[in-house]
Amino acid sequence: MTGRLQSELRQSKPFACLEVEAVISVARTADALLRHLEEALKTAGLSPTQYNVLRILRGATPQGLACGEIAGRLITRDPDITRLLDRLEQRGLLERARETRDRRVVITRIRPAGLRLLKTLDRPLVDLQRRRLGHLGPRRLRLLIELLEAARGGKREEIPASKRVRQASKRNRPPSQGRRVSPGRKTSKESGKMNTRRG
Repeated sequence: MTGRLQSELRQSKPFACLEVEAVISVARTADALLRHLEEALKTAGLSPTQYNVLRILRGATPQGLACGEIAGRLITRDPDITRLLDRLEQRGLLERARETRDRRVVITRIRPAGLRLLKTLDRPLVDLQRRRLGHLGPRRLRLLIELLEAARGGKREEIPASKRVRQASKRNRPPSQGRRVSPGRKTSKESGKMNTRRG
């Protein structure tokens, strides 16, 4: 039976494994959601990454952030964050100035024009996301968030070694087995057999 993702991609062969299918499904879903965001931001003349930068700077008001700090908080990495900031500065949406204590550090701050622009976008973009994902409901949305966070973590939760040993011994122990016998110590049955042989 062909899955929905296979049909969407017009792929005849099955995926190599579930992990491959999951990665492609996440990428395709992210692309679909991003396309709708791009369309909504066109009216403001912003790209999703530029919008992300303005929101980051709004959250860092009034102290501002250095270029590297902005880059570290971006949802998607941008190889040329300096040029991106240049464009926003040319539009009067942010400003940059050297730190008084350390002249090597340039601090970027959002300007009032940037704050006003974000305010016009806040409600429409929240409504957009609700239209796109609201049908999942709160319970499934929370589950989706948890699964995506687990996927980004990249590791299955480790069980302490001592607990793994106890679990393994319980699984491997026959149901009829009684109390444990220390290595080298013989059970009463074994001792009886040996005594019989000696007699």
